[in-house]
Amino acid sequence: MRSSSIAFGDRHYEGKYSKLAIAGDAEITNSDVKKVYCAGDLSISKSTIGDLKFAGDLEADSVTIGTIKGAGDASFTGQCKVGNCVMVGDLECEVLECEILQNGPRSERINTSSTPVWEGLFKGETFENFKELALEGEIEFKNIILSAPLSTKTEISCDNFYLFSDLTFGSINAEHTFILASSNVHLDTVTGCTVEVKKEFKPGKEFKRIRKNGKYNNLSSDNSIASIDNIEADNIYVENTKCKCICGINVVIGDLCIVDRVEYQDTIEISDKAIVNEVVKT
Repeated sequence: MRSSSIAFGDRHYEGKYSKLAIAGDAEITNSDVKKVYCAGDLSISKSTIGDLKFAGDLEADSVTIGTIKGAGDASFTGQCKVGNCVMVGDLECEVLECEILQNGPRSERINTSSTPVWEGLFKGETFENFKELALEGEIEFKNIILSAPLSTKTEISCDNFYLFSDLTFGSINAEHTFILASSNVHLDTVTGCTVEVKKEFKPGKEFKRIRKNGKYNNLSSDNSIASIDNIEADNIYVENTKCKCICGINVVIGDLCIVDRVEYQDTIEISDKAIVNEVVKT
């Protein structure tokens, strides 16, 4: 293995390296590199990278990368796999598989001038969204955690879905869904095994077990009302929610709810501070 390389200006690399520190445009092909730091446009093909940090545009083809922290537009073609990927900028791919994929930095001190657009198929274990994002592709993740607005035209399906921000798209289908109640939440349908809509969030054991980058503390909403047309799940708990129809096995309608119709099979509880027009036992 070659030792570290520090370079200025355009460069081409091929082979095995411990570390590459590059100021300028660079091309890496058929290589195995432990660490790459690049300030400039970077092209990587048919290579394995341990740790990649870049500021500029990235073109990657058929790569395996341990961790990415990137600021700039990125394009992935071929079979690409990343362990932990944190991106700021537009992202385009055929299929990008990540253990953890994160949009935007967690720091509020870092601002982006425009809303990034992501296109393609993104899949893996956990997706975290910390900055506003326009998703024009699809996401297939086991866990989805949204802490910033996301716009998409497709149904979101996953095992665990957590919403701590604004959301105004069609449907959510998840085994477990948690929504922090807000007037900026407008959904058509939420389905699954367990659905919770609450004005406060406290990380529990299930949430803490999820592999993720973010540190999530207790959260509370502004006590406004979320709008969801239809909720269908085995176990449902809602508060601060306006809904046309709720259908479940065990249902709890908490404070500040306005519901046109509730259908339940086993148990139901309705707060004195809720309005429910029709209740049907099925």
